[in-house]
Amino acid sequence: MRKGLSLKGDVNRYHDSGAFDNRSYARRSGSWVISLWVEWPLVDAAPRTSPPTSIGQAWDRWSRRPPWTSPDLLNPFLLDLDDQVRNANLDGRTVIITCYQSFPPWSFTDRRAQGELMGGSQEELGHYPDNRSSNSPWAWWIMYLCARYAAGSAINPKGPHLAVWPGENPAGYNIVFGNPVGAYAHFIQPMNEPNFHWWPQRSLSAPGSANDIGCIVAQMAQSADTAAAWVNGSRPFSPFLLIPGTADNPAGGAAGTPPAEFTRAVVHALGNWNPEMNYTGWAHHHYNDVKKGRLSDGSYRLDRVVDELAGGGWGDDGQGGIWLTEGGYHFPIVGGPGNWSVPNPEGESLVQQVRMKIHYRDMRLMGGRYPIELWAQYLIHDGEQEFQSSLRGEIEPRPGMTPPYRPNPNPYRVWADWLDGSPGSPFES
Repeated sequence: MRKGLSLKGDVNRYHDSGAFDNRSYARRSGSWVISLWVEWPLVDAAPRTSPPTSIGQAWDRWSRRPPWTSPDLLNPFLLDLDDQVRNANLDGRTVIITCYQSFPPWSFTDRRAQGELMGGSQEELGHYPDNRSSNSPWAWWIMYLCARYAAGSAINPKGPHLAVWPGENPAGYNIVFGNPVGAYAHFIQPMNEPNFHWWPQRSLSAPGSANDIGCIVAQMAQSADTAAAWVNGSRPFSPFLLIPGTADNPAGGAAGTPPAEFTRAVVHALGNWNPEMNYTGWAHHHYNDVKKGRLSDGSYRLDRVVDELAGGGWGDDGQGGIWLTEGGYHFPIVGGPGNWSVPNPEGESLVQQVRMKIHYRDMRLMGGRYPIELWAQYLIHDGEQEFQSSLRGEIEPRPGMTPPYRPNPNPYRVWADWLDGSPGSPFES
């Protein structure tokens, strides 16, 4: 089982500069998998009235900086991601790129006035796209990420685009693939917690229909597979896919779908799906199992998901094992915006350490049909935020200190010194 870190936000960037030294810690701690995040609306930056009209226009938009008129002004969000991915490549890490649970405002029709309910996190941009086909802007986006981070691509100083830009001399590289620093990823997780963040979870007009979240996610998984396979067929090596990034916390109701129920719906909708990519892993999150431990019958909540995967035939057509791509101990939080805090942080930190050790050990020992390929901890540092689960705690600025915040060293040490991980086998297309 691989040990990994899921890193999101400025204080968790995979660099070794500044006060946080995340890159050095990842190396010292034996964290062999690094998951880095990307937000489609930030990259796109277009208003609600400006959807792309073609894949060529879309790729030009995503490689450039607004207002998208100069080929020399490149997208700053992707340039920063390129640098982090390249650092992980240089360190011999397996890289996952995780797509945040939001979509550009032009990609969906807001029907709250007609009774649609938002997801559990109440994120306005969590509405999934209206068009989810293999020739939709969403599929173009996944294809773009696969092309940008395809292994074996020459350095592309502009990023992926489909037609030569004015003044460009593409000698020595293919304009369709690669990025300015030669960074590459092994996996892309194109969806994140759709059974909690996305909306609507259910069709109000026809519950149980193809408009329910399990069917939506199955359709998008197939479109993502088609997109990745197109890149792979062009013979740089596309990243593999990890789907669906299930949240393990929803209890049900209009704002969320419980993980076992959601898994059943997805695998049922996929049917006898045989992905074009020759490896597709099942991504799942594990906060509840870490914090709450085993159920009264001795099983974990993940065991219910495994039962649904087996009942639906996941793996019969070459799909892979289970990747716990995000989790850890979710701290209790009090306060409000600008004043969030963890009550009794020292006591909660001790509980965190014990819970992490127990769950990590049990997942390493878990046998059966679906091996646990990865156990990923979400965040090294917490910013001031409502959701906190990191190894070093909330960043509390202290003028004159080096580093300029008060870290909690104990879970950090447990992760580095007590929890062993394997680098695993390299993945190749």
